[in-house]
Amino acid sequence: MDSRSTLPKLIHSILFGILLFIGSLGIADEAARRPNTVILMTDDQRWDCFGGYGRSEFETLHIDLLADNGVIHDNAYDAVTICMPSRVTMMTRSYLSNHRVGITAPCERTLSQNDFASSYPVLLKQANYRTGFIGKLAFGPRVQQGNFRAAFTTAEGWGRFSQTIEGGRQNNAIELRYGTLSLKELTLDTGLEFEATKAEITVNGDRIESQWKLQAERAAIAFPSGLDLTAGQIMVVKMS
Repeated sequence: MDSRSTLPKLIHSILFGILLFIGSLGIADEAARRPNTVILMTDDQRWDCFGGYGRSEFETLHIDLLADNGVIHDNAYDAVTICMPSRVTMMTRSYLSNHRVGITAPCERTLSQNDFASSYPVLLKQANYRTGFIGKLAFGPRVQQGNFRAAFTTAEGWGRFSQTIEGGRQNNAIELRYGTLSLKELTLDTGLEFEATKAEITVNGDRIESQWKLQAERAAIAFPSGLDLTAGQIMVVKMS
C-alpha cells in the first residue's frame, strides 16, 4: 500500500457515498424512503492505523467491523494534511487555496456564510433532513456576530464561547464546563466599527494580568505567566 498522506480509506468511502447521494437528491422521488446517514471522521490518524488493514497492534474493532461490511478505497488522497482545513475541504468541496480556512496566514479565515451554505450539511437540511454534529469542529460560519454562542472542545476540556456587541462595547466569555484549559495567547476578532482603546480580562470577577495589542479588526492577548482555567470558571474579555 502507498504510505503517502491519505485519508483513512474507510472515512473517504463514506464521504464519497454521501457526495453521490447529494448529487442524486434533485432527481430522487420525494416519496421514497431516504436512508439515515452518519459520517465518521477520525483526526490525526494515519490511513494504516487500523486493525482491519492487517495491523494487529491497533485495536479498532468497531471501525474494522464497518470495513468488513462496507467498501474500502485503497487509493484515496487527502487534499490537506492538517485536521481543521481538511474538514472544511470535505464539507465544501473546495481546496484550501480557495476557502482559506486554516490555522496560519494567509489561510486563517473564518468559514464564510456563502461557503457554509453550499456545504453538504446545509444541502441535506434543505432536503428535509434533520442534521447534527457531535465532536470536534474547530470552525464555523460567522453568523450574528453581535450576539452568538458556540460550543468548543480542546484536548483537555470543553465549554462554551459567547460574544455580544452593543453600544460600542464587545464582551467575550469563555465558560469552561469540563476539564482544564491552558492559555498563553488568545486572539479575538472584533466586530466593533472602530479601533478599541480599552480592554479588560477577568476570571470569575478577578482581573487577570495580560498584554494587549488592539487593532481595528482583531485583539491579540498574551498571558506572560500563562493562564490555567478549570471547570466552572468563566473568563470574560471586555473591549471598548
